Amino acid sequence: RTARFGSSRCWYSADVPIVGCGSNVVDVFFKVRAMPVAGTKQYFANPHKVVEDTIVGGVTLNHLAWAALLGAPTGLLALQGDDDKGEMMRAKMLEMGVSTRHVAHGPHLATAQCHILLDDEGERAIIMAPAATSSIDAKVFEEHFADAVRSSTIATTEISQVPLTGVLKLLEIARDSRTLTMLDVDVPPSVAAGDAQLGTLKEVLDCVANSDVIKPTLDAAAELLALEATGGATCDAEAAGITLKNDLDEVALQLQEAFGSRMVAVTDGKRGCGLAAVDESTGTCMVTAIPGFPGVNQTDSTGAGDAFFGGLVAAIYHNQGLPTQEDTLSLIGHTAAAAGAACCEVLGALPTDGCDARMASFAPHVEPWLRTVGGAESAESVASHAHVLERSIREDAKAVEELLARASTAKFGVGFYELCNVVCPASGSIGRVLTTGVGKSGYVARRLAASLASVGIPSHFVHGTEWVHGDLGSACPGDVVVILSHSGNTAEVKFLPELLRRRGVAAAAIVGNDDSALAKSADIVVVAPAEEELIGVVPTRSIVVQEVIVNALLAEAVDRTDFDQMAFHHNHPGGNLGEVLNKSLSMDKE
Repeated sequence: RTARFGSSRCWYSADVPIVGCGSNVVDVFFKVRAMPVAGTKQYFANPHKVVEDTIVGGVTLNHLAWAALLGAPTGLLALQGDDDKGEMMRAKMLEMGVSTRHVAHGPHLATAQCHILLDDEGERAIIMAPAATSSIDAKVFEEHFADAVRSSTIATTEISQVPLTGVLKLLEIARDSRTLTMLDVDVPPSVAAGDAQLGTLKEVLDCVANSDVIKPTLDAAAELLALEATGGATCDAEAAGITLKNDLDEVALQLQEAFGSRMVAVTDGKRGCGLAAVDESTGTCMVTAIPGFPGVNQTDSTGAGDAFFGGLVAAIYHNQGLPTQEDTLSLIGHTAAAAGAACCEVLGALPTDGCDARMASFAPHVEPWLRTVGGAESAESVASHAHVLERSIREDAKAVEELLARASTAKFGVGFYELCNVVCPASGSIGRVLTTGVGKSGYVARRLAASLASVGIPSHFVHGTEWVHGDLGSACPGDVVVILSHSGNTAEVKFLPELLRRRGVAAAAIVGNDDSALAKSADIVVVAPAEEELIGVVPTRSIVVQEVIVNALLAEAVDRTDFDQMAFHHNHPGGNLGEVLNKSLSMDKE
């Protein structure tokens, strides 16, 4: 395979250098006396307590969180619901240091859940409902996540819950953008193409063959080799005549030679791991085996493989690429194994307090990389901030979306067109634009006047309470007064249009209520309602929609007058903006 990752790649400049697409779920834990077998009954460990705990997890989210704990900047590519579990997940991501920038969520999506049965030995059985993750096929991936992969340094994914067409699309985009790819083969091919219904055996083969780094378990290794030997026809190792080597590093080498991978890591629980990597400067292959660490107090092995993969990701990131020497390969393996061992000592698969110190005790070289889980604030505080922020942004966006829908109606279009005609008159007009309002609408009106003046339209602000105290004298025939009011019934401005008409001055209104006194009396009306104000009364969404209309009015003014940067500089020579424009225009002259 052609190498597609060069040393010229900048490891630290990407917006989110490491992005991962894959499972992210709310894990619900149940402790049982013994694992249930088909056709039999079993019992919960405590007859009075069914649910042991509810924890955020998921193969990909888990490994991104462990990589983040090791100081690697990570972000999740995912679809999630807007329900309480979805919000819980995004809050937990922020606490773990995993970016939510590329998480698409909404009320029409379902948040994934996973039920995990644990016995007294720490062994587990898992039943998954991947929900929205199962819809990330090639088309959905291209629509939502392609740009994030193109701008990343490392892109990780999985064979676990994402449809294989979506995985292949990630690998294709990454290949074209020279992004290093890492694949966690979390379930063997027989499960991926069988019970999990992720795709075909041939698609499993293509996913593995097109990944730079692969991490299968020993259980999956023989099936992968069978797939490669038969061109995707079968994953039956016995039928394909596949015999695994005895040592894990030898198995890793078998896989590397079969698939041409740039690096392979094979895990086998307490036994440890084996790694094989190509030194691309010489073409030789290096191998190493990392035995399991002694003294691991196993509580739950659910996420050990995910944590191992996260350690692998972080170590490659800090190394600024794949290893070229055996001692570096060994260091990467020790980092991954330390993360896996630390994960075995906690319930669930995400790092908790103390995991950083435990990893450092297994692999002291990681200590400079570590960050504190959750930072200075408590999880509850972070979650609270995240919920409020997301809810507020969604409500702002909803108000703008509703305005956008209204903008396509004839009534709104006519009102906005007439407003533009009086605010941006034909060349040679000497009329001025006076803006007015009271309260928060007054602040928007003040901004409108300032911005119009900066793009060459004579304008100034008059406070709504001042008109009847002498400022009517400032309005002259040919002027237009733009009145902003959300309610349209504010006493200071609702009768202003009639007073202005007596002086031959046009009155335009940007108003939130088309049944208001102001809407009925103004000469020109643009109706922009906003219903979801903070606690029902604090001006918030109404200010957002007013500002959107102001921006549209400014855009129309610039378009109609062919206003350019040089003209803007004549009106705005001062401040940082003036300095920047001065330099830019000077360079253009040169």
